[in-house]
Amino acid sequence: MARVGTVLALLALVACRGGGGGPPVPDLPDHEVEFRAILEAECRRGADDVATLERLRSHDEPLVRTWAVRALGRLGDRSEVLCRSLADPEPEVRRAAVFALGQCTDEVGRRRAEGALTSLLAVEDPELRAAVHEALGKLLGPGSAALLRPGLGDGDPVVVGAAALALHRLRVRAIRAGDRPGADDDAALAADLRAALVASNDPDSEWRVVYTLASLDDAGSYAALAAAARSERSPWSRVFALRGLADLRRAEPCPLTEDQRVALRKLLLRALADKEVPVVVEALLGLGDPSRHGRGGAPAGSAAPFEDGEVLDAIKQKAAADNPVVAAVALRGLGHFPGFRRMASAVLNFHMASRDPWIRAQATEAAARLHGADFADQLDIAARDPAPLVRAAVARSLRFVPTRRAMPIARQLAAATGEGAVVVRLAVLEAVADHAEHPDAATLALAALDDPDEALREAGADLLARVGRPGDAEVLAAIRRAYTAASRDVDADARQALLRALGALGGGDEECRRFLERAADDPAFAVRKEAARQLRAHWTGEAVPEPRRPVERWTPHLPERNLLAFLRSRPRVALDTDRGRLVVELWPDVAPAHAWNLVQYVASGRYDGRLFHRLVPGFVLQGGDRRGDGYGALSFLGEHLRDEVGDRPFLEGTLGMPKSAEPDSGGEQVFFCLVPTPHLDGGYTSFGRVVEGFDTLRSLVVGDRIKTATVLGR
Repeated sequence: MARVGTVLALLALVACRGGGGGPPVPDLPDHEVEFRAILEAECRRGADDVATLERLRSHDEPLVRTWAVRALGRLGDRSEVLCRSLADPEPEVRRAAVFALGQCTDEVGRRRAEGALTSLLAVEDPELRAAVHEALGKLLGPGSAALLRPGLGDGDPVVVGAAALALHRLRVRAIRAGDRPGADDDAALAADLRAALVASNDPDSEWRVVYTLASLDDAGSYAALAAAARSERSPWSRVFALRGLADLRRAEPCPLTEDQRVALRKLLLRALADKEVPVVVEALLGLGDPSRHGRGGAPAGSAAPFEDGEVLDAIKQKAAADNPVVAAVALRGLGHFPGFRRMASAVLNFHMASRDPWIRAQATEAAARLHGADFADQLDIAARDPAPLVRAAVARSLRFVPTRRAMPIARQLAAATGEGAVVVRLAVLEAVADHAEHPDAATLALAALDDPDEALREAGADLLARVGRPGDAEVLAAIRRAYTAASRDVDADARQALLRALGALGGGDEECRRFLERAADDPAFAVRKEAARQLRAHWTGEAVPEPRRPVERWTPHLPERNLLAFLRSRPRVALDTDRGRLVVELWPDVAPAHAWNLVQYVASGRYDGRLFHRLVPGFVLQGGDRRGDGYGALSFLGEHLRDEVGDRPFLEGTLGMPKSAEPDSGGEQVFFCLVPTPHLDGGYTSFGRVVEGFDTLRSLVVGDRIKTATVLGR
């Protein structure tokens, strides 16, 4: 903390420019006492804090009212008081209230919010209309699309885009609840979306409409999507149109005509020459990956959507691309050419000898997919590669080979030591779930329970729940011992996983029931919830009340001095990586705790040398945790961060905070969106955006390192 004073002095010099697609620089009035009271109350969330926020909701200064309303929305379901703010004379306050109402989760609050917001669908302010559509898209139940569909014909493009995404959320939620819309409903929605697309001349509205249209799997929209795939207005229209078209091709049975399949193949091949990397990535996924959205989930032996020599040649060329993300997606695609195994194998063998561990890893996994059982000997050799990245890829590849060949390699990899060993062992624990019938699967899981590393304990418990024998007394005793040993604060996720395993394998056992009853007093609220959940699920007749959330002590992550100067600033952080420099502009007025936390990490030097551990092409890049494997989640002060979910959308380059299944669980790692990701909006904290170095962002891969991180001055 010795460098905090330096940070505060530096922030006075920080560039306060807007831009980069972020919110404008705030012109905050001189009410530092009120802003601090709001932010501290939002963090602590006690009864007195709620009273403070409700009082400040009536403050004379509009921006103080706006922040108080935003904070009330983050506290939970405060729908009654938030509805009163819909009548505020200031538009910003009303928009904050609308967003906050859209976050309601309890049934009474949702109904109250729905009634209040539905009456505002035709309000004169287009930004407020857009916010209302967004909020109702999160609140309304199945069969409510008719309320939102008129928004697709709104005269303002912002409303049209918001209505399209709201309809998408509504539909996805209905499907997840088992209430899929009928074919006629989907056809009517597709027709409205196509009409909105024809009328659109705004790039931001256009890609949002395309995003929703592409998700419908509507063969009747082929022509509209094909036109959007050639859009000059927005690369994101091209990305999402290609994704939707590729999913039509992947469907079984494929609804496209032969002429449409031929035309789509040409369209995807042509898109490989696009100047935008995300478009090229999407085209490669469409040509080479038969799984939904190109997410790598297809089984071994599955053929590419377009398995022919010309496509193979095109993908081979991209496998040699300078951009390692493009090269990786191409290499993965080559694993889906069983009809051209010899030619695809030659390319993969060449890249398995690359000096770049990332490329070796991708080629190895693709070759295992391509060859299956015939590749076991090569995996045995690759398991001795010095790079943890490659050995982890070998572990993931074990799902493609027979159990009798996979498990000896798994045992070898599980004995890994030294740098990166935990990453390899985690990959092994994930992979052997596909070989659950082998006794060594449970043995490896039990060994992980005894490891002091919290991530290995958690992964071992998750594996054991899948491969262990129900009622095995020795296994149940091992789970209970591991739970008792995992007593640190950082072991809370592991204790949750151990309780899940205890419920899955010990259901009905009296000793396990008593153990879970004792676990209901665990110091971590999330663990207590898990104990109650397992008792209700596996011990019939148990009337187990939901544990009450205690009054927790949360430390506000805010500067002790010059708070207003910080909130008015746009601090920039430079990340000098193995692939080049990223400059990120932070948004203290949007998510002050998250922005302050990252500034502290960077200024202290503790971000130097950290790794990127996760990449999903066409989605996100993630990294920055102290462990380098995604399991590190502590803030600069050694705790967790309160969520600061706001209305800033997740676009390409947006900086977000990962979290576990529990709220308020973020800390040190971050993610960058590689394309717009609307399904994250309103669910995760966005607190900055890349303003320089998009080429670097588009080329970073797993294993790349943040060499140095710096807080920039003007």
